[in-house]
Amino acid sequence: MENQNDGGVAEKRCVDLFQGAFAEQMDDAFDRVMENINDINTDLDAVRSITAEIKIKPIDRRTMEIFMAVKVKLAQYPAVKGAITAKYKDGKAILYESVLEQTEMDFVTVPMEVKKGDK
Repeated sequence: MENQNDGGVAEKRCVDLFQGAFAEQMDDAFDRVMENINDINTDLDAVRSITAEIKIKPIDRRTMEIFMAVKVKLAQYPAVKGAITAKYKDGKAILYESVLEQTEMDFVTVPMEVKKGDK
């Protein structure tokens, strides 16, 4: 709520400064955290955080420079690993995804004939 002080300048609350941008950033940060929690690709047990940083640097006794920032820490997506194969056609790479998972294999020993000169 804004009030008029003796100088005719509207008094502001912290959340109203900068046309309410700080409050909007906090709301946006909260929305991002909620979306991240709802994302099935993130760890549900991971702790998310919203940090509000406010720095005030006096210029003189009546004037201050204010810095306000909102930082969000979200659960990260898990790392993924895979392999790709590239084939080239007309100088352009065509990428194919390779499957790294290998099923169990039975190994059979097969006798090999070694010819003279082979090593």
